[in-house]
Amino acid sequence: MRRNKLKLALPPMAQRMQIPARMTLFSRILFLAAALCVSAIALADELEVICRFRVPNSPGIDLNKSELALICSDPDREAWSNVTDSQAVFHLRTFLKLRGYHKPTFAKDGDVIVVTLGELSTVKKLEIEGAPANFHPEQLRRIKGETLNPKLLDGIEERFTARLNRLGYACPTQKIQADPNTGEVLVMMTPGKQQRIISIAGEPIADFNVQALRRYDAFQIGDIFHGDWLRVTENRVISEGVLQNTHFSVDCKEDTVALLQKNTAGPPRTLTFGVGVNTERGPSARASWKHLRIGEMGSSLEVAATGSFRLQELALRPKWYFLPTPSRFHFSPLLSIKHEDERFYERYNGQLQLTPGTTLDTADFGVTFLFGPTIQMLRAVRGPGPRDSKFMSFNGSARLESHNHEFYRSSPRSGFAMDLSALVTQQDVLSNVSAQMVRLYADILINLGSFEPPFAVLGFRGSIATTFVDGASAPRLPQNFRHFLGGSNDLRGFARNSLPEKDGGLTSMFMSSELRFPDILPFGLQPFGFGDMGAMGLRSATLGSDIFISPGFGVRWESPIGIFRSTLAHGFVLPGPNDPRRGWQLYISYGEEF
Repeated sequence: MRRNKLKLALPPMAQRMQIPARMTLFSRILFLAAALCVSAIALADELEVICRFRVPNSPGIDLNKSELALICSDPDREAWSNVTDSQAVFHLRTFLKLRGYHKPTFAKDGDVIVVTLGELSTVKKLEIEGAPANFHPEQLRRIKGETLNPKLLDGIEERFTARLNRLGYACPTQKIQADPNTGEVLVMMTPGKQQRIISIAGEPIADFNVQALRRYDAFQIGDIFHGDWLRVTENRVISEGVLQNTHFSVDCKEDTVALLQKNTAGPPRTLTFGVGVNTERGPSARASWKHLRIGEMGSSLEVAATGSFRLQELALRPKWYFLPTPSRFHFSPLLSIKHEDERFYERYNGQLQLTPGTTLDTADFGVTFLFGPTIQMLRAVRGPGPRDSKFMSFNGSARLESHNHEFYRSSPRSGFAMDLSALVTQQDVLSNVSAQMVRLYADILINLGSFEPPFAVLGFRGSIATTFVDGASAPRLPQNFRHFLGGSNDLRGFARNSLPEKDGGLTSMFMSSELRFPDILPFGLQPFGFGDMGAMGLRSATLGSDIFISPGFGVRWESPIGIFRSTLAHGFVLPGPNDPRRGWQLYISYGEEF
């Protein structure tokens, strides 16, 4: 929008700038230029010129191109080529109401129409009638004090509907009334009864059994309706690539609801690319080709290549739903070749993993189980352990994740997740060493005050891992049975995988806490502070005396293209005050979460 600023008189600030008597001509010119700059800045928002309108004391209306055409005429559009004054006033009044100015006045001054905006209407009071007892309107932020306009009212209706859906009311109705003179907003709700899901039907897809989509459900028939869990289910289907798009519609009865899943299949083969960068691994890229919906049960095959300065990997990942009827049981082998180049080690690792698995969902969380044998061939270029290792292990893993943790994965604010994994080798079974490795990882996120949008998010994460091996077999232990700490994944005040020393450890433990403020800075910037603490041991199930601590702070930005995150932390080693591993670590990443 073109905005012309008119200078009428020097403002008081500039008028008070008197030219000193003893100044050279050049100094006087500089002084007058500074005074003119002050005048221009002070007047920048005092008078806005919009074709036939003059708006004194304007904060900037910022009309878009279509709106300008309706009040200024547009010779390129015949219908708007000759807008009269009365039409222009009518349209501008409407546009001002959209921006919260409900009582503007218009006065004719020759060929000019002078607009007095009046007071900006804001929400001063919010009243809700008919809300269920557990609705908790006091937790809703960004309503009181906000500009009262149709956009805000639409947002209130959308937020209240989503909140009622979370509480089990699938088809609530609302009526909103607002008084711009008093700033009062009245919401009259009719939530109805809490409803339970009685049936799920899916639109048919060619050559695919739509009942196979039930393996992605974050709910079960008979559960109380929860709108967010429908979104979790949709995200699972889309992220795995089974369908291009899917969406649930609801058919409400008095205390029950029937679901219809509307589907868009999309092409059965997809090719995707992704790029990123961070200060630990440098630039990275990933490309994958995936064949989807193989057979009626929806099996798939993926070939993926990943590359960065630290890691290069080529992987083949089939996912075979082998039962003749729709089921969550599947067989997910993995064939991969990987090269890792870290501070204290470099290795090549080829593995063939043969792991059946299944999933389970309750009303509040989901569980994923995997178990099976893995054959690995490892070549150590440098670092601890033997140069060449060939072994077969039995791997098992279980992941427990709450539905709200999964729902807010791209914008973390609440929920929990836990991962338990175990790896066992036996020297008499195609292995050169007997060892067992166990690891438990967990993270918890708490929306303090349960505000919406959240004001502060408190997070905890931690891990404990150990490798059991007898002393005589330790020299034959492959590198991937040893543990390292340091870097963005655990102790952010130390370099990546730099602890405890070059030979690694047999036991590791770390804990982190983080307090993030997602909604206090402009432009979506989210500051946070954190503290990490860890310890390591050179023996099984034993921690050493050194304690590693790394307090720090950072900022997170949910940009339109993904998450940027930066941290600055200082590492301390207790009790050693002069430990050479101490120091500052700056980390910048794209796409990484707490």
